[in-house]
Amino acid sequence: MLRVNRMGAEMRKKQYGQASKPMAIKMGLVLGWVALAASVFLLTRSQADWSPQTNYIDADLIRVGISDDSMTTLEYPRTQVSATGPFIIRDKNTGVPVLSGKAGDVVTITVDGNGFYLKSSGLSAATPTPALGDAANLNLLAVPPTVPPAAVMPVPGPLVVAPLNDRDRLKITNITRRKEVPEYRGVFEIVRAASSPNKLTVVDVVSLEDYLKAVVPNELPMRYGLEAVKAQAVAARNYAIRPREKPWKTFDICDSQLCQVYLGSQTETPGSNQAIADTEGLVGLYNGDPILALFSSSHGGVAENYSFAFSDPTTKQYPAPPIAYLQGGPDLPLPPNLDLRTEAGARKFWTDASFRSFDVESPYYRWEKRWTRPQLEAALNQGLLAVSKDNSTKAFISPLFKPGDSIGVFKGVQVLERGLSGKAMVVAIQGSRGTWTVKKEFLLRKVFSNGGKMLPSGNVVFTPQKDAKGAIVGLIANGGGFGHGVGLSQLGASWMHKHGYRFPQIVQHYYRGVSLGSIPVSVGSNPVNKPVMTRFDVHQPKGTLWIQEGDSAANLPTKQGTIEIELNGKNLKLSPSGFRSGIAVDGYLKAGTLNHLLLYPDREQPQRKIKAWIELYPAQSGSAMANR
Repeated sequence: MLRVNRMGAEMRKKQYGQASKPMAIKMGLVLGWVALAASVFLLTRSQADWSPQTNYIDADLIRVGISDDSMTTLEYPRTQVSATGPFIIRDKNTGVPVLSGKAGDVVTITVDGNGFYLKSSGLSAATPTPALGDAANLNLLAVPPTVPPAAVMPVPGPLVVAPLNDRDRLKITNITRRKEVPEYRGVFEIVRAASSPNKLTVVDVVSLEDYLKAVVPNELPMRYGLEAVKAQAVAARNYAIRPREKPWKTFDICDSQLCQVYLGSQTETPGSNQAIADTEGLVGLYNGDPILALFSSSHGGVAENYSFAFSDPTTKQYPAPPIAYLQGGPDLPLPPNLDLRTEAGARKFWTDASFRSFDVESPYYRWEKRWTRPQLEAALNQGLLAVSKDNSTKAFISPLFKPGDSIGVFKGVQVLERGLSGKAMVVAIQGSRGTWTVKKEFLLRKVFSNGGKMLPSGNVVFTPQKDAKGAIVGLIANGGGFGHGVGLSQLGASWMHKHGYRFPQIVQHYYRGVSLGSIPVSVGSNPVNKPVMTRFDVHQPKGTLWIQEGDSAANLPTKQGTIEIELNGKNLKLSPSGFRSGIAVDGYLKAGTLNHLLLYPDREQPQRKIKAWIELYPAQSGSAMANR
């Protein structure tokens, strides 16, 4: 049975070196413990980034890899950093200051096997400062203060670049974003690149909410509507902490379209900042884990299953294993005999704009592309070769298209397999010199480029154009939607905003069976044995505190001691018995302000795995129309 007890201030002070106000805790009915099997989402991405001014780990930090000027690579031979105000550069491992600068000063940083090199004609060594140590073989005090150093070298690194005032922003002056030098909140870490000792990467270490301020306006402008932008903020927050792929060891997410577009604080807008603040700390959850919140511009009226649009990022299996909450379906019911997986059904739906859905205002709701036969043959030859040469995509084309190959005369195209939405999954391209099979909607769109641009989506039907003798002279592609069509439709979210839906309804329409709540915090798997905190906004003071113990119901620890949690400064001491449980905490939540959840590790069992989160919007069944 679950018991909630008062934790005295003296006990808190004795255990963690900090006092809390004594209080009496009165709880209502305790929800029963629920034994559900689910994987544990451990927030190891930021648990090493805890503030020295506090006695807890901040779970709401994120590390963003900053790409080069073309946004094509995250590793480069040099970077140039500056700031809008005074700043300092330190060696991360020792904390020793290396250089200090004023607003507008620029430092060029390079790296080799010996360390990091800093160059500037306008900076002086940070003084007073000790040497970096014998291993560094550098004593900045030896630099004459009247002669600014042309180069300080070598510093072991990694380096930390930080503004001295919170209001100031860091800059990278040798790149541009939309023709402007980008500015960034947070602090920079300059780390050695994984591929070469002579390359580096800039990592922006920033609060999750500040990160979103430079993401959301670049993914969805305010003209789409406030509730739509709030839903986008939730989806973007989810994707930041649960990206589809995470091949990097030194940061959590990249800054390009491969992840989410993060262009710098100069792109922030008051409206999107308000949408982020109104949803602060809220994420979509499924079985206690943050969801993979995929989104695209428009799905054309029917969302697609994750499996039918994506391959597994690790094994490359296609179709990918299914994800329960990324199951497709129409916004509004379709005629019962209309099966979009058939050629006839797909043709009827994707050539007819009269079907109603939440996406009807999309400029790509229905679209058409045309080629002459020579145009098509040129596009196919180029596209098949590009897919065959790319190591990440060549597994999805058969046979491989080699340099010098040609399809010859285009003879036809056949869609061999379609997804739930009618999305083309596998196509056969027939030419006089052979037949090539291409899998995955993204690659199909790339191969059938039109005017140098990919097809808007894989929701497509093809119609050959023939002359009087029956010879193919061109091709027409009809389709609907823009992007992969899995998860949230941004144009659909905009329509929902205009028709009175609020952001929780929008999120739960596109991610089936999902609840909304705080970012789960975890202890027991990190060597830093500190409490972990997260913050979240509450619109109505009603919610459930969920606690999960261990990795699964079949792998519970032999001894389940008490669990200590602090919710908005009130201390709860819980006695669990099972894998997962929930308890109503309506009286502890505060509407209209930030709420704080702090999870303490078990001091007697430091490796005891515990996860906690607050559920604010339970999962809904049925359609968005039914849950208005």
